[in-house]
Amino acid sequence: MRSRFAGAVTSVLAAALASVAVQIAVVPSGPAAAEPYGGRPVAMPAPKTTSPGPSPSSPAAPTPSLTTPVPAGACTATYQVISSWPEGFYAQVDIRNNSGSHTVGWAVVWRYLHGQQITHLWGGIHRQEGDRVGVGHADWNRVLAPGGTTSFGFSGSWTGANPTPTMITCTAWFR
Repeated sequence: MRSRFAGAVTSVLAAALASVAVQIAVVPSGPAAAEPYGGRPVAMPAPKTTSPGPSPSSPAAPTPSLTTPVPAGACTATYQVISSWPEGFYAQVDIRNNSGSHTVGWAVVWRYLHGQQITHLWGGIHRQEGDRVGVGHADWNRVLAPGGTTSFGFSGSWTGANPTPTMITCTAWFR
């Protein structure tokens, strides 16, 4: 069963990925941080989504409204490479709710600077477009109690280098 938040997560990931291009403009300069888009942020098209209709045996559930995300720091994400081998790796991202309220969803975005690709992810819904990566909550881990944590993991591929992303952003939504 798809969560009633599935459409919201897809929209959040698209918006979060699009915002990465703007945030990346403040990444320190140097060969590793070269902007592959000629120094211009690139907007991403919104994903096409469809909402499943209500089943004949049950009424449609109301779609909850999400409030504006709380200020930075209410949600933090920590990226760590668990295991690495030539051309592959396993990584985990830990998410923590630093606010005093329960979350109704979260999303994490980052940028890979060396062509890394996620090949399989568990514990979330991911979208990768080029070097920009966005991961949103799964149905079972969208709600985090105050001080609560969750994580997602993934396998990936790389060539040349596999440094940890220098900027990872976590956003959470609250009722």
